[in-house]
Amino acid sequence: MMALKPKRMAFDILDDNLGFPGIRPDEKAVLEDRFRELVNKANVVTAVSPYLVEKFSAKFQNDIHLLPNGLDVERFSYRPEYARPIAELNGLERPVIGFIGALTSWIDFELILKMAEHIKTGSIALVGPIYSTAVSQLKGHPRIRFIDSIPYERVPHFLYQFDILLLPRNYEPHSLASDPLKLYEYMATGKPVLSTALPSAMRFQDVIYVGKTHQDILDLLGKIPAHWSSEQSLAEIQRVASMDWHQRAERLLRWIED
Repeated sequence: MMALKPKRMAFDILDDNLGFPGIRPDEKAVLEDRFRELVNKANVVTAVSPYLVEKFSAKFQNDIHLLPNGLDVERFSYRPEYARPIAELNGLERPVIGFIGALTSWIDFELILKMAEHIKTGSIALVGPIYSTAVSQLKGHPRIRFIDSIPYERVPHFLYQFDILLLPRNYEPHSLASDPLKLYEYMATGKPVLSTALPSAMRFQDVIYVGKTHQDILDLLGKIPAHWSSEQSLAEIQRVASMDWHQRAERLLRWIED
């Protein structure tokens, strides 16, 4: 980075990299030194969640600005072609509860299994690469279908074909620290979103469904199809309409120029 000799530099903290599981102490020490170097050299330091702002402000004694993630609003707005059926979803019983993303250490697989056992009708579609052995407990369940990774260009089409959009994050520190992009992309569709109680999701609990416990999530599952309305859909879309990447970039540029 410094070889580029930038006149001004911004450092954006996207995840709690120092809190990821599986990092050896020696690797963590090197990573922390590099974080400290970047924080000290940057003209502006930002982080995507209040958790990260608080943690790294205290650790490095620097001012860190909150700059949440955003989305490509136009890409995730409805298009007529999104009404076409998708081959990978053929045969799934409705309603389809869908998740798109990596199946990794911050996913609550126990919750997904409980959901599959709880629902009397419907299906769960999990779209994305598998990076956790914990997913084995879901394999072979008749209400769960695994779908391989898809190109980013196809993500909106899949979201519009789902009935409920699921964000089943667990409460590990590195999960709580995140600000999932998919949360914004989900909301832009106007579809009902069901999430565990991540701090990022709690900001939107007036327009999405948030459950703190497994039982909360199971209780909400039975209510969403019957209670979701066009008014809720519009409110959800309007909440993220101003959170486009252009708006986020303009905010960052103002900080850099100050």
